[in-house]
Amino acid sequence: MFSTDIKKDDWSEFFDDFTHAHQSWLVRMTNMGADSGVLGWENELPFEGLTLQLDNGITCISIIVRQDSVPPGHLLHSVNGATQITLEQSEDNEHLRLHIKAMNNVITTFAFRRAAVPDQQTKPANPKPSL
Repeated sequence: MFSTDIKKDDWSEFFDDFTHAHQSWLVRMTNMGADSGVLGWENELPFEGLTLQLDNGITCISIIVRQDSVPPGHLLHSVNGATQITLEQSEDNEHLRLHIKAMNNVITTFAFRRAAVPDQQTKPANPKPSL
């Protein structure tokens, strides 16, 4: 396993590429800081995208996930004052985690994994109506 820091000048392009490559992957979030302890999402949720915004010189990074609730919707988590982004990868370059450090030293970690794709061959056939 190895980690790579993403240069701040590359964040926007990195987020666009990352969003495109990881659409619908499952993501789990943990947020660790001195005052907050450990917080996060209990379930893995389908990834929709990362956004980058500048507000009066302060960087805000948001992650959007799909929430399978009734009615279905989206969940947004924002990291204000982001100062560092680190991508953690496996030996075979699989993206595992994205760490975002904020000005207040809180580190938000998003752990990613591919969603299982149902095997088309194991789908049950439609039963024929009896005559």
